[in-house]
Amino acid sequence: MNKLNELVKGKKTEKQKFQEELGLVNGTINEVLSRLNDLTKIREGLEIELRLGADSSLEKRFKKLSKATDETQAELDSLRDRQSELSRVIGEETAKERQEELDSAGKAYEDRVYKAVKYSLLQKKVASLTYNLPHAGDASEIKKLAGMKHNEPFNGIYPEQASFVKKANESEQAGKARAEKEFELLLAQIEKFLNE
Repeated sequence: MNKLNELVKGKKTEKQKFQEELGLVNGTINEVLSRLNDLTKIREGLEIELRLGADSSLEKRFKKLSKATDETQAELDSLRDRQSELSRVIGEETAKERQEELDSAGKAYEDRVYKAVKYSLLQKKVASLTYNLPHAGDASEIKKLAGMKHNEPFNGIYPEQASFVKKANESEQAGKARAEKEFELLLAQIEKFLNE
Protein backbone atom coordinates (compact mmCIF):
# COMPACT_ATOMS: atom_id res chain seq x y z
CA MET A 1 0.00 0.00 0.00
CA ASN A 2 2.86 2.36 0.86
CA LYS A 3 4.49 1.71 -2.52
CA LEU A 4 1.19 2.39 -4.28
CA ASN A 5 0.80 5.70 -2.46
CA GLU A 6 4.34 6.71 -3.44
CA LEU A 7 3.67 5.90 -7.09
CA VAL A 8 0.39 7.81 -7.07
CA LYS A 9 2.00 10.83 -5.42
CA GLY A 10 4.96 10.65 -7.78
CA LYS A 11 7.50 10.13 -5.01
CA LYS A 12 10.23 7.65 -5.72
CA THR A 13 12.00 5.51 -3.20
CA GLU A 14 15.79 5.34 -3.15
CA LYS A 15 15.56 1.86 -4.62
CA GLN A 16 13.42 3.13 -7.53
CA LYS A 17 15.92 5.92 -8.19
CA PHE A 18 18.78 3.40 -8.20
CA GLN A 19 16.80 1.09 -10.52
CA GLU A 20 16.21 3.96 -12.95
CA GLU A 21 19.88 4.88 -12.87
CA LEU A 22 20.82 1.23 -13.42
CA GLY A 23 18.56 1.17 -16.48
CA LEU A 24 20.34 4.25 -17.84
CA VAL A 25 23.77 2.77 -17.06
CA ASN A 26 22.83 -0.50 -18.80
CA GLY A 27 21.68 1.45 -21.88
CA THR A 28 24.89 3.48 -21.88
CA ILE A 29 26.98 0.31 -21.53
CA ASN A 30 25.29 -1.10 -24.64
CA GLU A 31 26.04 2.10 -26.56
CA VAL A 32 29.68 2.15 -25.39
CA LEU A 33 30.09 -1.55 -26.25
CA SER A 34 28.77 -0.89 -29.73
CA ARG A 35 31.15 2.07 -30.12
CA LEU A 36 34.05 -0.03 -28.77
CA ASN A 37 33.27 -2.80 -31.28
CA ASP A 38 33.26 -0.28 -34.11
CA LEU A 39 36.59 1.19 -32.93
CA THR A 40 38.10 -2.29 -32.63
CA LYS A 41 37.06 -3.20 -36.18
CA ILE A 42 38.48 0.05 -37.55
CA ARG A 43 41.69 -0.45 -35.58
CA GLU A 44 42.06 -3.99 -36.91
CA GLY A 45 41.68 -2.62 -40.45
CA LEU A 46 44.34 0.03 -39.79
CA GLU A 47 46.70 -2.58 -38.36
CA ILE A 48 46.41 -4.55 -41.57
CA GLU A 49 47.09 -1.40 -43.63
CA LEU A 50 50.11 -0.57 -41.42
CA ARG A 51 51.53 -4.04 -41.99
CA LEU A 52 51.24 -3.52 -45.72
CA GLY A 53 52.96 -0.17 -45.64
CA ALA A 54 53.43 2.49 -43.03
CA ASP A 55 52.88 6.12 -43.69
CA SER A 56 52.75 8.95 -41.16
CA SER A 57 49.07 9.80 -41.62
CA LEU A 58 48.11 6.14 -41.06
CA GLU A 59 50.25 6.01 -37.92
CA LYS A 60 48.61 9.22 -36.64
CA ARG A 61 45.15 7.77 -37.32
CA PHE A 62 46.17 4.53 -35.62
CA LYS A 63 47.43 6.40 -32.52
CA LYS A 64 44.23 8.47 -32.39
CA LEU A 65 42.15 5.34 -32.78
CA SER A 66 44.15 3.54 -30.09
CA LYS A 67 43.67 6.47 -27.73
CA ALA A 68 39.91 6.56 -28.48
CA THR A 69 39.70 2.79 -27.92
CA ASP A 70 41.53 3.07 -24.59
CA GLU A 71 39.29 5.96 -23.50
CA THR A 72 36.17 4.04 -24.53
CA GLN A 73 37.40 0.97 -22.66
CA ALA A 74 38.05 3.13 -19.56
CA GLU A 75 34.53 4.58 -19.89
CA LEU A 76 33.13 1.03 -20.18
CA ASP A 77 35.09 -0.09 -17.10
CA SER A 78 33.78 2.91 -15.16
CA LEU A 79 30.20 2.17 -16.25
CA ARG A 80 30.55 -1.49 -15.27
CA ASP A 81 31.86 -0.43 -11.84
CA ARG A 82 28.81 1.81 -11.43
CA GLN A 83 26.58 -1.02 -12.65
CA SER A 84 28.05 -3.34 -10.01
CA GLU A 85 27.67 -0.70 -7.30
CA LEU A 86 24.04 -0.01 -8.23
CA SER A 87 23.25 -3.72 -8.35
CA ARG A 88 24.79 -4.15 -4.90
CA VAL A 89 22.85 -1.20 -3.45
CA ILE A 90 19.58 -2.38 -5.02
CA GLY A 91 20.22 -5.85 -3.60
CA GLU A 92 20.80 -4.35 -0.15
CA GLU A 93 17.62 -2.25 -0.43
CA THR A 94 15.65 -5.31 -1.53
CA ALA A 95 17.02 -7.32 1.38
CA LYS A 96 16.19 -4.45 3.75
CA GLU A 97 12.61 -4.26 2.41
CA ARG A 98 12.20 -8.03 2.77
CA GLN A 99 13.51 -7.87 6.34
CA GLU A 100 11.06 -5.06 7.15
CA GLU A 101 8.22 -7.11 5.67
CA LEU A 102 9.36 -10.14 7.65
CA ASP A 103 9.61 -8.10 10.85
CA SER A 104 6.13 -6.68 10.24
CA ALA A 105 4.67 -10.15 9.58
CA GLY A 106 6.47 -11.48 12.67
CA LYS A 107 5.03 -8.68 14.80
CA ALA A 108 1.51 -9.34 13.50
CA TYR A 109 1.90 -13.04 14.31
CA GLU A 110 3.33 -12.23 17.74
CA ASP A 111 0.32 -10.01 18.47
CA ARG A 112 -2.12 -12.76 17.46
CA VAL A 113 -0.29 -15.32 19.61
CA TYR A 114 -0.24 -12.85 22.49
CA LYS A 115 -4.02 -12.34 22.34
CA ALA A 116 -4.76 -16.02 21.82
CA VAL A 117 -2.63 -17.02 24.81
CA LYS A 118 -4.24 -14.33 26.98
CA TYR A 119 -7.72 -15.60 26.07
CA SER A 120 -6.67 -19.20 26.60
CA LEU A 121 -5.11 -18.49 29.99
CA LEU A 122 -8.19 -16.56 31.10
CA GLN A 123 -10.51 -19.29 29.86
CA LYS A 124 -8.54 -21.98 31.72
CA LYS A 125 -8.45 -19.93 34.91
CA VAL A 126 -12.18 -19.19 34.78
CA ALA A 127 -12.88 -22.87 34.16
CA SER A 128 -10.76 -23.90 37.15
CA LEU A 129 -12.33 -21.24 39.37
CA THR A 130 -15.88 -22.19 38.43
CA TYR A 131 -15.40 -25.94 38.73
CA ASN A 132 -16.63 -26.13 42.35
CA LEU A 133 -18.61 -22.94 42.68
CA PRO A 134 -20.59 -22.50 45.86
CA HIS A 135 -24.28 -22.04 45.30
CA ALA A 136 -26.55 -19.73 47.23
CA GLY A 137 -28.70 -22.55 48.50
CA ASP A 138 -31.30 -21.32 50.88
CA ALA A 139 -31.37 -18.85 53.73
CA SER A 140 -30.40 -21.54 56.27
CA GLU A 141 -29.07 -19.04 58.85
CA ILE A 142 -32.33 -17.07 58.79
CA LYS A 143 -34.42 -20.26 58.83
CA LYS A 144 -32.51 -21.47 61.88
CA LEU A 145 -33.36 -18.24 63.72
CA ALA A 146 -37.01 -18.72 62.69
CA GLY A 147 -36.92 -22.24 64.14
CA MET A 148 -37.34 -23.88 60.74
CA LYS A 149 -35.53 -26.81 59.18
CA HIS A 150 -33.10 -25.96 56.33
CA ASN A 151 -35.19 -27.78 53.71
CA GLU A 152 -38.44 -26.25 54.92
CA PRO A 153 -39.66 -23.41 52.61
CA PHE A 154 -40.68 -19.98 53.84
CA ASN A 155 -44.35 -19.49 53.73
CA GLY A 156 -45.62 -15.95 53.48
CA ILE A 157 -49.00 -16.86 55.01
CA TYR A 158 -47.62 -17.20 58.53
CA PRO A 159 -47.28 -13.75 60.07
CA GLU A 160 -44.50 -14.88 62.43
CA GLN A 161 -42.32 -15.65 59.38
CA ALA A 162 -42.91 -12.28 57.68
CA SER A 163 -39.88 -10.54 59.18
CA PHE A 164 -37.70 -13.56 58.33
CA VAL A 165 -39.04 -13.69 54.76
CA LYS A 166 -38.46 -9.96 54.39
CA LYS A 167 -34.86 -10.26 55.69
CA ALA A 168 -34.17 -13.24 53.39
CA ASN A 169 -35.45 -11.28 50.36
CA GLU A 170 -33.45 -8.15 51.30
CA SER A 171 -30.32 -10.23 51.84
CA GLU A 172 -30.76 -12.00 48.51
CA GLN A 173 -31.23 -8.69 46.65
CA ALA A 174 -28.23 -7.09 48.42
CA GLY A 175 -26.04 -10.11 47.60
CA LYS A 176 -27.08 -10.02 43.93
CA ALA A 177 -26.50 -6.26 43.67
CA ARG A 178 -23.06 -6.48 45.28
CA ALA A 179 -22.04 -9.42 43.04
CA GLU A 180 -23.25 -7.65 39.88
CA LYS A 181 -21.39 -4.43 40.81
CA GLU A 182 -18.14 -6.31 41.51
CA PHE A 183 -18.61 -8.37 38.36
CA GLU A 184 -18.95 -5.21 36.23
CA LEU A 185 -15.68 -3.89 37.71
CA LEU A 186 -14.00 -7.25 37.10
CA LEU A 187 -15.39 -7.42 33.56
CA ALA A 188 -13.99 -3.95 32.79
CA GLN A 189 -10.55 -5.10 33.97
CA ILE A 190 -10.80 -8.33 31.95
CA GLU A 191 -11.79 -6.41 28.82
CA LYS A 192 -8.90 -4.02 29.37
CA PHE A 193 -6.55 -7.01 29.83
CA LEU A 194 -7.81 -8.72 26.66
CA ASN A 195 -7.73 -5.57 24.53
CA GLU A 196 -4.22 -4.40 25.42
